[in-house]
Amino acid sequence: MKTIEIREQPVLSFRRTVQITANGVRYRLFRSLVTVVVVAVAVAFLMNILSESLVRRAIARSTVGRIAEIRCAATWVGRLTSPGTVEELLPVIAASSSGDERLRDAARRGSQYLGWFQSLDYARRRALLHKATGTEAFDSLQDAAALSRFRDALAVMRSVRLPSSLAAFEEFVRAWPGLKAHALAVRAKRAEGLAAVAARLQGRSLIEALADANGAFGEVVRSAGFDFPAATARRVAEQARRTLDVRVVEKSVGAPQMRQAVAGYLDLLPNDVSVRTLWRLLRDYKAASWYVARQKETDGDAARLAAERLVELAAVQGELYSLARAERMTVATGGVTGSGERMDWLVLASMLVCVVGISNSMLMSVTERFREIATLKCLGALDGFIMLMFVLEAAFLGAVGGLLGACLGTLLGVARLLIPFGSLVTASLPAGELAAAIAISSVLGVILAALASVYPSLKAARLAPMEAMRIQ
Repeated sequence: MKTIEIREQPVLSFRRTVQITANGVRYRLFRSLVTVVVVAVAVAFLMNILSESLVRRAIARSTVGRIAEIRCAATWVGRLTSPGTVEELLPVIAASSSGDERLRDAARRGSQYLGWFQSLDYARRRALLHKATGTEAFDSLQDAAALSRFRDALAVMRSVRLPSSLAAFEEFVRAWPGLKAHALAVRAKRAEGLAAVAARLQGRSLIEALADANGAFGEVVRSAGFDFPAATARRVAEQARRTLDVRVVEKSVGAPQMRQAVAGYLDLLPNDVSVRTLWRLLRDYKAASWYVARQKETDGDAARLAAERLVELAAVQGELYSLARAERMTVATGGVTGSGERMDWLVLASMLVCVVGISNSMLMSVTERFREIATLKCLGALDGFIMLMFVLEAAFLGAVGGLLGACLGTLLGVARLLIPFGSLVTASLPAGELAAAIAISSVLGVILAALASVYPSLKAARLAPMEAMRIQ
C-alpha cells in the first residue's frame, strides 16, 4: 500500500505577496486608476475643508494679536477711563506678579470657566446657569440647589465637558467669594488711581496725554498704581501720536475745498470721496506729496505733516482695515472641521461615498479575476493569501489616492483663501498643522480603502476553484 505523505503548506513571504499585488495593480491599471480617483476626490474634499479651517484659525490668532498690538494706546485709554468690571479684572489678577498665588490661580481658572461658558450655545448655557451671565454665574452657583441643578444638567449633556474636573470646578465655586472680594478691592484701588490720573490731565484728552507716555505722564500713570513698563510706554506714546495725526488727516479731508481737490485728482464725484478713499490715495508717495502741498496752499491742519508721515499713516490704516475684515471673516462656526455641523455631515457623506465607490471597484476587480483566483487556489494559494492580496491592493491604491487628494485639497484650500485674505495667508500659514493634516488624511485614505475592500476580498477568498474555472 502506497504511503501518502502530507507536507506542510508552503506560505509566501509578505514581500513576495506585495510584489504579486503590485504586478496585479500594474496589469489592471485602468481599474486601479478608478479606485485612486475615488479615494483622491473624497480625501481632497476633506482636506480642502480642513486646510481652510486651519488657515482661518491661524489668521484669526495672528489677527487678534496684531490688532491688540496696533491698538495698544486705545486699550490704555480704556484702562485709564474705567476701573473695569470684575470679569475684566480676572486676567489682570492672574497676570499679576504680586499677591497670593492661590488667588492668581483662581483668577486663571475663573477666566477659563467664563470663556467656556461663552463657548456654549444659548440652550445649553440656559440649562446650566438659567439666566446668569458672566461672573453672575459664579454668584448664582453659591446656592446649593443651583449647584445641584448645574451638576445634574451637566451629567445629561454627554458632549459637554468642563475644562477641568467637576470637583475642581466646585472647589473654585467655593473659593469665588474670596476672589470676588479681592477683585472688588483691586477695582476700588484702580478707581482711586484713575481719579489721580484725571487730575493731572490739565484739560487734555487721554489720547493727547498718552502722547507723552514715555515722559512725565507715564510717571503719573505708574504712580497711580498701574503696571506701565517703559517699553509699553514708548509704544503707547508712538501710537497716541499716530492716532492724533490720523485724526488731523481725516478731519482735513472734510473741508469742501479739499474734498473737491481729492475728487478732481481721482476723477471722482465729491460725494464719493471718503476717509478710506483718502487713505488709499495717500499710500503713494507722489499723491501724499501733492496732498501736503494742497494743505499748505489752503493752510490746512495736515500741512505740518511730511509726505513720508502720510504714507506711513496710510500703511497702518490699510493694515487695520485688512485686519478688521479678516477678523470678521474668521469667526469660528463650530463643528469638528471648524466649518459648521452642516459641513461635517457633508464630509461624512463624502467618506461613505468613497467607501461605496471603492467596494464597487474592488467587486468588479474580483469578478474580472475569477479565473486568476481559481488558478492561484489550484496552485496552492490559501484563502488568507487571496484576501491579503486584495486588501493590500486596495491599501496601495488608497495610499496613492489619499496622498494625491490631500495635497490637491490643501493647495485648493490655501489658494481659495488667498483671494479674500491675500498676504495674511502666507504670513500666518500653519505649515506644521497642515503637514500633520495631510499625513492624517493620507492615512485615512488607506484605512477607507482597506475597510472598503474587506467584503470583496472575503468574497474572493471564499470562491471555490472549480466554480470559478467554469465561469466564462
